[in-house]
Amino acid sequence: MAGMSFNVGGFNIGSRVAGVGGAKKGCGGGCGAVFGIILGIIMIPLGLYLAYYGEIKLVNHGKVFERIEMMEPDAAKAQEGELVKISGQPEGIFLRIREWDGQALFVRRQTEEFQEDTDAEGEVEREWNTIDTDEEWADFSIGSIQIRPAGANPVGEEEVYSAYKKKYETAFHVGTSQDNPDVGDQRLTIDVLDATNSVIVLGQMSGGGIQGGSTFVVSTQNEGQTMQTLKTEYTFAYWGLKGGAVFAIFFGILMVFTPLTWLVGHVPLIGNQLSCAFAGVAFVIAVVTVGVITVFLKAFWFLVAAAVLVIAFVIIRGITTSRSGPGAGPPVQPAGTPPPAQPVASIPTAQPTAPAQPRESAEPEAGPKFCANCGAELDPGGKFCQECGHQVGAE
Repeated sequence: MAGMSFNVGGFNIGSRVAGVGGAKKGCGGGCGAVFGIILGIIMIPLGLYLAYYGEIKLVNHGKVFERIEMMEPDAAKAQEGELVKISGQPEGIFLRIREWDGQALFVRRQTEEFQEDTDAEGEVEREWNTIDTDEEWADFSIGSIQIRPAGANPVGEEEVYSAYKKKYETAFHVGTSQDNPDVGDQRLTIDVLDATNSVIVLGQMSGGGIQGGSTFVVSTQNEGQTMQTLKTEYTFAYWGLKGGAVFAIFFGILMVFTPLTWLVGHVPLIGNQLSCAFAGVAFVIAVVTVGVITVFLKAFWFLVAAAVLVIAFVIIRGITTSRSGPGAGPPVQPAGTPPPAQPVASIPTAQPTAPAQPRESAEPEAGPKFCANCGAELDPGGKFCQECGHQVGAE
């Protein structure tokens, strides 16, 4: 991608250069593209791990220091294997350096050089880089407890020496102006923990002495200052890991899609705009990914508890439904509970009926009639036989 480049381990790699230009200096365009993709595949998991480490593994030594109560050396000596915190005047054979006339519990020498770096786009950057760091501790004791401080976090260092050396000189000089440095100039600083100050030690009790531990601190500050310094160190480390995680994921996405960004960058008229848009999308993805991981890890136990409650609710609901579903028997009454009252069937009320009407006699069927005397057929409605004159009604 035009205009974007990164320096990783001495290699200047740009989203465009890794695919083409930068690879020409090495083994060709194809090799550079493959190297960029491999690097991206490595960087994305690294970013995820940094986000995880910042939430889970990074120890807030300030909170640990605040939680542990101060103890007397004799009482702390009995706490074998435990973190203890004691304070007192250190005793022992301390460190002496030629650049300072005092005595030190701890000495750090740091040499920096003003260096120039040219990226793949031809842009020149000049900055101070550390080229050498040397640290040394002196063993000492507080009361009856021996302190073996190698590996401890020194808190309260004082800068006792600062010197400068031009690139053409062979020795450092105190008081030389450090303004407008030239490439190749060096400067030396020395920090110490003054052995004449009272110290606070937090570490693990082991074999009658303090050495190591999940939190190991030797401080010449007071308790409140030490706690605040440790919390500040944690804050810087925490957000440094967050920023490193975002950068690693962002950088990894760009490297994985190196061939695509190279092709997009060569689109006429809008190539640069598309490349910048892709970089913006990659950055948003990196930020959102780190944010989601952070929220998930912070709320992990809450989410677990919520999941357990949901599962329990589903199980109870299923049991209740199966008992009250079709084919289930009548509910069992608790012992001593009177049976429920049975509903009384209602008796229908008799309705008054109308009195029965007498049935009318059926009329005789109409048909011919014959005279009983002579057997002749009678005329309908006649009272005498037309043949013999016998009176019909006399029968």
